[in-house]
Amino acid sequence: MSELRAGDVVEIRRWDTVRHHGVVDVVCPRLDVLWVLDGPLRDRTLVHASEYTIWRMPHRARAC
Repeated sequence: MSELRAGDVVEIRRWDTVRHHGVVDVVCPRLDVLWVLDGPLRDRTLVHASEYTIWRMPHRARAC
């Protein structure tokens, strides 16, 4: 959690099932929460880190 930064692409999983996939908007390690811009519509979702596993995804190179 402390290594996450705004702009990181993450998958939020619970019991090996992806619940959210998006871009980190805000990280608050002191409260153990983060906001993720989730899905194709980039809905802002509050995630309680203690309830999930968080996987940082590699950034993919964009085609020109």
